[in-house]
Amino acid sequence: MKIMFFRFVRHEYVPDWLQCGWIARPILNGTHHGNWSVAMEWICDCRPPFPKQP
Repeated sequence: MKIMFFRFVRHEYVPDWLQCGWIARPILNGTHHGNWSVAMEWICDCRPPFPKQP
């Protein structure tokens, strides 16, 4: 069984998550949630890294 990790990330923090290897998914585009955040997915079977929070 594959475990999927998703995080909802505010737009201003997306570059930090992309640098850690997460992938932006368009599933929130066109929704009111998409005005504030992007769905980020971790697709590796290893433990996901998280960017340092400001």
